[in-house]
Amino acid sequence: MIIRSVALFTHVIGMLLLFIGLAFEWRLQKTPPRLYGIALATLLASGIYLARQIGAFDLAFVRLAFGLMVLMGILGRLPATLFVRAALGLAVVYLMIDKPVLKLSLIVTGVAVAIGLTISWWSRARRLRT
Repeated sequence: MIIRSVALFTHVIGMLLLFIGLAFEWRLQKTPPRLYGIALATLLASGIYLARQIGAFDLAFVRLAFGLMVLMGILGRLPATLFVRAALGLAVVYLMIDKPVLKLSLIVTGVAVAIGLTISWWSRARRLRT
C-alpha cells in the first residue's frame, strides 16, 4: 500500500512540474525543456505503475489522458498553443479524478480545447491592441 501512495504522490508531483513548466513558459516566453522532460518521465513512470496496479489500461479515460499528454508534447513545439496545452493538462487532471466514460471524456476534452483556443485568441487580440 505504501508503494501505491508513493507512486500517486510522485504522479501528482509530475503534474505539478508540468504546470510549473507551463507557467515559466507563459511568464518568460521560454520553454524549459529539462523541466518538461522531468515532468513527463515522472508522469509516465508513476502513471504506468498506477494503471497496471488496477488494470486500467483498457479504460477509456486512461487511454484518452495518455493521448492528450502525447498531444501536449507534440503541440509543445508551437508557442502559440500554450493555453491549449494548459487546458488539455487540466482536462487530464479532471479525467484522472472523475474517471468518466468515453463520451463524457471526449466532451471534457472538447470543452478544454475550446477554452484553450478562446483564451489563446483573446490573449493574442489583447497583445495586438497594445
